[in-house]
Order: sequence, then structure tokens, then C-alpha cells
Amino acid sequence: SPCESLYQQQETSTHILHARDLQKRFPHFALIREIGAQSYQAELILGIDGKPVGHIFVLDTLPQAESAKSKEFFRILAQRIGLEYHRMLVNRELAMHKQMIATTDHLLAFIGTDYCYRMVSKGYEQLFNRAKEEIIGKHIAELHGGKTFEKKIRPLLERAFNGETPEANHWLHPPHLAAPLLMSVRHSPCINDLNTGSLGTKNLSAENLSPELGPELKTANS
Repeated sequence: SPCESLYQQQETSTHILHARDLQKRFPHFALIREIGAQSYQAELILGIDGKPVGHIFVLDTLPQAESAKSKEFFRILAQRIGLEYHRMLVNRELAMHKQMIATTDHLLAFIGTDYCYRMVSKGYEQLFNRAKEEIIGKHIAELHGGKTFEKKIRPLLERAFNGETPEANHWLHPPHLAAPLLMSVRHSPCINDLNTGSLGTKNLSAENLSPELGPELKTANS
């Protein structure tokens, strides 16, 4: 088929044009005869890794002339579709991660580069004695206080946003608990490799090092 001929080219070639006599070139391809196509032009859609993920094409009942403008149009359109396809995959994976975070009892949070919560786990809701709707969209300083944010949390976040995976132990004192909790915190960057200005995010996971967490939370939520 003409589509197969596109993929059979050298790896460096992403465009193909069968300008005329398409039915003679592919006499056994029934679709071409049925629609009376005489010409075919196509461009590969490349993924972020440079490998083909699909293609766009035009079948015409008239011959198509070689044109630098049409070839450039195909190239730009295929690039755009490739970016949107990758964005869809990233968003799908992000949605899956958010769902995983939202349903776990572990202390997990997704934080944007604006220092606001994008998603929090059930464990986070329990720790702060708040529903996720009261946390998501809020600045970290609103939950932890401005002083704690600037001195302890922000430096770690900035390191994470720069690609590091910092770990630290923090004393955390949610207002509804009688005593502070010693938490082991890990900041893992989640890097968006789309060059579209999309906002990067980071994942925060925490583990309670204080033996009294269980009783405190049980009391707070009873």
C-alpha cells in the first residue's frame, strides 16, 4: 500500500509523494480503485523519541505536484500532532498517578512549581484533618506556616525543581494534634519534557518517625 511505502523509506525520510498513476503503482490495493485515487502524499508523525507513532496522508483523484509549501505544511502539521499525542500520554500518566496518590493512605502529595498542592493522598487528609478539597490549590505556607515554608520546605522544593531528589527529617505540628511529629520527607521531581511551557510538578512522600502517629490520628478522626 502507499502507506507501507512511507514506512519502508530510509529512516531520515519522513515525507513521501506519489504524484500520479497511484493505481498503476499499487494495482492490488482495492481502496485506491474504489475511490479513484490518482495521487498520495504523506508525512510520518514522530514521537518524542524520534520514532514513528503514525502518519497523516492525503489521497487525491487528481495528480499532486511537488511543492515545497505543501511539504512544509505536512511537516508542521505532523510535528504538532506528535506534540499533542505526547501531551495526551503525559496527561494520561499524570491522571493515573494522581488517582494512585488520592487513594493511598501513605503521605503523598503532588506539588506544582507555584508551591501549591495539585493532589494529596488520603493519608495527607488524615494528617491535617482536612478534606482534599480544602488542601488542593492551597499554597504550602497556608498549611505549614510562612516561617516553616521559607526556612525548611522551600529550599528542598527548589532543589527538587532543579532535578534533585532531596531527603530530610522535619518536625511537623498539625494544629489539631497535641504534639509535633517527626517526619522523614522525600521530594522526587516529576519532569515534563514537553517544550510547551507546561508546568512541571514534583512528588512529595513522607513517613512518620514518631511512634504516636497512629493513636493521634485515631483520636483526631474518631
